[in-house]
Amino acid sequence: MVNVNDLAEKDQKLIGRIFLVIKNLAWEKGISHSGYRVVTNVGSDGGQEVEHLHFHLIGGKELGKKMG
Repeated sequence: MVNVNDLAEKDQKLIGRIFLVIKNLAWEKGISHSGYRVVTNVGSDGGQEVEHLHFHLIGGKELGKKMG
């Protein structure tokens, strides 16, 4: 899978599992209550530099309200 565009109906269970892992990682890192951001980039215009589906868990500090 290169990015979100490659997801299919059959991937629903996998993506659900990934988000549960993200939730658990946020808890383990102590950022679940203060807040965090989950990001995945799609294509070069979306900032994707690595050609496989992956997620960024960003937290531990106050994040800006505006993106872009």
